[in-house]
Amino acid sequence: MLMVSFLLFMIAMAAIQGYQLYTKGERRDLIVFAALWAVATVAGALTVAGVKLSTLLRHLMPTVQRLTGG
Repeated sequence: MLMVSFLLFMIAMAAIQGYQLYTKGERRDLIVFAALWAVATVAGALTVAGVKLSTLLRHLMPTVQRLTGG
């Protein structure tokens, strides 16, 4: 129950922040905020599901390096 309450709180705070950025016309900040919030949400969901992020990143890094030419 605590996790659900925290998730609802985070969604409410993101909605308020997103609305403020949208009304101020700060579209670039809104895009960055949305991207960071999405990454944090996915990372949190994976953590709750029991996926170890270090293992996931270790498997994803070769793909990222190939895509970026590094």
